[in-house]
Amino acid sequence: MLRYARSIPRGSERNERRHIADSLRRLSKNTDWLKAHLVKNSATEYRVNTVDPDGSSHQKIKLNSPDDATAAESAKQFIDGKDVELWQNDRKVVTFGHKQHDTPGRPMINLAS
Repeated sequence: MLRYARSIPRGSERNERRHIADSLRRLSKNTDWLKAHLVKNSATEYRVNTVDPDGSSHQKIKLNSPDDATAAESAKQFIDGKDVELWQNDRKVVTFGHKQHDTPGRPMINLAS
């Protein structure tokens, strides 16, 4: 924001933007303020990939979930004759096979290592 503010001609708008940038810089260094104002359990971005039987990945869907378990539950809705993989950045969280059934005593998901 400070770089952008410097590109504005001198005047009240430039001064206001420089003041905002300075305030944000000071707040980001204030650990007490950060602890009080950061949102706990904020959502993490996950990606759902649908995989054909030949192994090619097609559909990539973004999910925002607070944790792996919630994201896995949300990813189950995309099982439609294709395997489904749930990823968080470069980490594979879980794989759902398209032929798996939700029966007692038989795991529905394969957790990735």
